[in-house]
Amino acid sequence: MKQEPAAGSQILKWVGDLLEVVVTRTQLPKLAGRMVFRTNLGAAAIRQAEVLAAVDEGRTIQGDDWHDIPMESCGKNSWRIRIPLLEVGIFEGKACYLPDDGSKPEWPEGGNLRIKVAP
Repeated sequence: MKQEPAAGSQILKWVGDLLEVVVTRTQLPKLAGRMVFRTNLGAAAIRQAEVLAAVDEGRTIQGDDWHDIPMESCGKNSWRIRIPLLEVGIFEGKACYLPDDGSKPEWPEGGNLRIKVAP
């Protein structure tokens, strides 16, 4: 599985830009399922509240800002998503194939894609 922009890379975008992520596979998945982009984009307020609670009240950061956005199929072995960038901040995300039977998710090689969104 290959993600573009590549998993583990860093990119700079501007508020109002679109982030397009495309995933391709050399072969179809063995199990039925769905491709999602797991990210904290669009959830800056949740992250800020968690950080404040950690500092002020000693709470553990839970990562509640992470969520899955479904990717659309754009061919036999590829999926795509376009996300409007509406918040300033540093975010992360990575494509993930979730088999319907609940077995282990499949990820592209590499770390999370880091997205810096500037004003």
